[in-house]
Amino acid sequence: MNEIDWQKHYDAFKWAVSRDWKDKNGLHRSIQYKIEILVQEYDLSEKEIVDEQFFNYWERGHYQKYDESKGSLNNWISHYVNLYLNHLLRRCAIRSEEDLCDKIDPLDVMTMLETSTYEMRTLI
Repeated sequence: MNEIDWQKHYDAFKWAVSRDWKDKNGLHRSIQYKIEILVQEYDLSEKEIVDEQFFNYWERGHYQKYDESKGSLNNWISHYVNLYLNHLLRRCAIRSEEDLCDKIDPLDVMTMLETSTYEMRTLI
């Protein structure tokens, strides 16, 4: 089994959440949007976000899924970060027990729209 360069993987995580992308595509905008929410609304720093993401990546063995023949490490990790930022956002979201929408996913706009339409119909 080959040795894994953990510093290279950690640097890829730092790059993925940074604004230093040469090509600022849709993936970059999606990541930056989620990072901005976590920083502004939940008072997390970029370093805390990187550390949390990297810890899960390492602990769950997701590094074993990386296949060098399918693309670069930065590309693979940036997609990983984009996906797992959703999980971090859901975990940070605070929901009260009395809230009518306590089971709603904070990222799912359609669910919120359906709920408010349903509530309006029951009021009529």
